[in-house]
Amino acid sequence: MTNELGVLGSIESNKYLVFSIVSFIVVCLLMFAYYSKKRVVTKTSKLFVVLMYLSFMNIGCEIIGNFILPLFNTKEIVIRIFAHIYLILLQTFVAHMVMYTDRVCNDLTGKKRSEKVEKILFYTFVGTSWIVLSIAPVELVWNDSHNQILFITGLCSKYAFWYCVSYLFCAVYCVLRSQVSVKMKELIPIYFYCLIGLAVGFFYRYNNSFIFLSFGLSLILFTMYLTVQNPDLHLVENLNVQKETADRANAAKSNFLSSMSHEIRTPLNAIVGLSEEIMLEEDLPDAVKEDASDMVSASKTLLEIINNIMDINKIESGKMEVILEPYNIRDELRPIIQELVSQVSSKVSLSINFAEDIPYTLLGDKNHLKTIIRNLVTNSIKFTKEGHINVNIKCINNFVTNESYLMISVEDTGEGIRSEDIQTLFDKYRKVDVRRDNTISGAGLGLAITKSLLELMGGSINVQSQFGIGSIFVAQLPQKIAETKDEEESIPDTIDFSGKSILLVDDNSINLKIGKRILESFNMTVTDCQSGQDCINLIRQGKKYDVIFLDMMMPNLTGLDTFAILSKTEGFNTPVMIITADESFGAEEKYLNEGFADYVPKPFNKEVMYRKLNKLFKNGRSDTK
Repeated sequence: MTNELGVLGSIESNKYLVFSIVSFIVVCLLMFAYYSKKRVVTKTSKLFVVLMYLSFMNIGCEIIGNFILPLFNTKEIVIRIFAHIYLILLQTFVAHMVMYTDRVCNDLTGKKRSEKVEKILFYTFVGTSWIVLSIAPVELVWNDSHNQILFITGLCSKYAFWYCVSYLFCAVYCVLRSQVSVKMKELIPIYFYCLIGLAVGFFYRYNNSFIFLSFGLSLILFTMYLTVQNPDLHLVENLNVQKETADRANAAKSNFLSSMSHEIRTPLNAIVGLSEEIMLEEDLPDAVKEDASDMVSASKTLLEIINNIMDINKIESGKMEVILEPYNIRDELRPIIQELVSQVSSKVSLSINFAEDIPYTLLGDKNHLKTIIRNLVTNSIKFTKEGHINVNIKCINNFVTNESYLMISVEDTGEGIRSEDIQTLFDKYRKVDVRRDNTISGAGLGLAITKSLLELMGGSINVQSQFGIGSIFVAQLPQKIAETKDEEESIPDTIDFSGKSILLVDDNSINLKIGKRILESFNMTVTDCQSGQDCINLIRQGKKYDVIFLDMMMPNLTGLDTFAILSKTEGFNTPVMIITADESFGAEEKYLNEGFADYVPKPFNKEVMYRKLNKLFKNGRSDTK
């Protein structure tokens, strides 16, 4: 008789009651801990909840059937009913544990199955077992001296035992099947709780004490909670998955924006170049020139929007960095103001003033500084219809720490800003008082980018404004002092380009036309070709040039590929400037490190080309002729 599956077992000692109660408390605490934490709801977590409730009912039924009902001389038929219920709950727990194991293994291996078919088969087997366990006979063995049940036996208990053992072997099979494609360490927790179930079953087979069942159920759940089903671990995993998804989406967005930027800049270069050529024609009517001027203005607005979108994308993705290099603040900022003068109304004066004590050479990120000045001045231009826009650069020098604290103010007599709008002034994609400025161009990113760049470099920005009178933006930016020599400011010497020989390489015929017109206006001799291979052939034929302008994106051989081949050509030492629509972060540094003499971003104009050539020939780089 002792070989039978006793489910309501002996109560010869109160320690068994204590042990069952402790197991019951453990399950209750696990349920409390599980529900008190934030958790990710998955198919496996739903099954784990079912297992907790089944264990709760199973151990509760064990306590009632083994200890409570016999104390009140309950009729034998009632105890038999509890025995049937207990066995049904037990086999249902084991069946769901196998299903849970199969789901976990499938998640680890990435396999997908037909859940509909799986559920039909599962509930068919479970339902059949319920029927068998409900009608199969149960025999009770009593301890007459204590009026207590020792154990139960019969067909019902035998069926439940072999049913549970068979299901547990199925769980082990699921784990073994997954071991082929999953690391062993990921399967150890599943192996562990499956083996606990088998061990409990076989111990119970040869020792009919209910202590093994209550202990086994609580231990299995406790193991699951600490390993496979821990809410904290699932939250971390879910966060990692979400992070990977966000990283992929961000990379796709960056690639799209980079591609979009290139595709827009190339035709935009043609629009700006041809429009500026039209404006220089003397025989055309003023109306045509005015239309061409509007086209240039609109093109620059579009370029500004593209640049802002690219910048905000770099900032949001954390790819915007600070590159320290020495620079002269006067030489860097004056050309920006000269360029922006053309956008100012005839009723507005634009000026820039530098304090005399600003160090000759500073150490900082000059490109970010130029973006800040451009955005602040452009913002003032948009809202100032008459009056003035004054840019003042002052500083506080600390020669002990070798730092210069720049104070950059942009004051205008524009429309001003309402006090309630100042708080949202630096928000992305937001324009203050849309009803007033819905005709103002831009995406509402300039000031947001300015604030982000200043904070990135350890600076800050403040604004004071009176509605209807004007505004003043004040930016503070710490920079290192690189050189303090006191020299008179002078406009860089200009060089006569007459007779210089230029090779212009671009697969786009319109860009060739624009570039050729600009360079020929400097009295240069220009040769053009439409592929990297043609460029290489000309050099190998012994042709000599003072400068080569090389487009980056060309079929077959890109600008980089062409330059790499030219660099290996014997006797080649001609400076090469790369022309590209790539204005991604670090693009200029990347091309300069490749060995190019300079970097010309699209769209380019006459002023940009003049400045690049003046810098090149002034530094004596072109010495090939």
